[in-house]
Amino acid sequence: MQNLSLAVKKGTRSVSTRQMGNPFEFLEHVYLPHNMLVHEEIPVDSLSIISGDNKLKKVILTVKGRKWTLDCLDEKDFKMDYPCTKSYECFIGDYFVTFCQKTDANMVSYWNDNRIGLTEMAKILVGTYGITKIKEVRIQGTYKNEPFLDWISHGFKGEIRKIIVNTTFAPTFLEDCKKTPYLAIYSDPFKHSATRRIHFEVDDLLIWNAQCSPASSTQLHALSQQAYAVTLQECNTMPAPVNEFLKGWLSGGEMKMRKMYIKEKNLSREDVMSGIEYTVLGNGVNRKLKIHNEFTCPVTGGWSIRRADGRTATICESHIPEASAEDETSEFKRTILELYFWPDQQSAY
Repeated sequence: MQNLSLAVKKGTRSVSTRQMGNPFEFLEHVYLPHNMLVHEEIPVDSLSIISGDNKLKKVILTVKGRKWTLDCLDEKDFKMDYPCTKSYECFIGDYFVTFCQKTDANMVSYWNDNRIGLTEMAKILVGTYGITKIKEVRIQGTYKNEPFLDWISHGFKGEIRKIIVNTTFAPTFLEDCKKTPYLAIYSDPFKHSATRRIHFEVDDLLIWNAQCSPASSTQLHALSQQAYAVTLQECNTMPAPVNEFLKGWLSGGEMKMRKMYIKEKNLSREDVMSGIEYTVLGNGVNRKLKIHNEFTCPVTGGWSIRRADGRTATICESHIPEASAEDETSEFKRTILELYFWPDQQSAY
């Protein structure tokens, strides 16, 4: 384990168990296996980071299956009677910080600006433990954490396994996101882009409850270029653009996507498949489609469409009632459409 360069300064706050030293030293003793030397690198399983409004800023470190959480709060939230077993005061870079160790698995830090605090702690943990992959980054809330967004976009050079965005602002890195195989957005991705274009390079793209304007067939085509699997849940996806998108694929359109999952209220087979010839496959027709290296999907039955070059696509339909519905009339149903696009060697139907 590398040594953290933390300059210690005598503080002005009164904390009953205050110590001057490295607030992370206890990690060496609590989380290291008994047969590992203290100076060896801590085997970090994963690091997750949450950047949200107010007090929702934290890093979650998992070591040998055990989670350790560090909350980053503003100084105004500091409480003299905060129940902690130990506390530390030190400089991290140019920032004077108070740490309160609540339990072996939780520590709270107090900063002049907790947005900066989250960024600094993420940088320290990544650098100290040699982390090259971050398990998950959540960006949520109503205001921008510019220091953190800049570090995620440009400072961190490793891979982020999952990015989840639920904001009312537009993170600029969404316009050209190549850092993660899984990207989930709880808003309109086209609204986030000043150019109304997106340039993701991901395996899985999920857009959920976006409250956006109905997507055009052009936008559906744009999404099909960004990911192997695209999920649209409660995004006001209308049948006419889906129909146009399928007709565009039948005319020879190329794309990266192999699966599109749509969950919506106003979808019907008649509208989606209008003007398209298809063959109904029975439930006895079972296949598997490799979406990407970490995702293979079973495909049962459906409607098969074939274009002139012999490639096929399968559309599967299912329905689910609303949880509060007393019956299963169309007024309460949500339709799930799953569109599978088969490579040449798998075009058996």
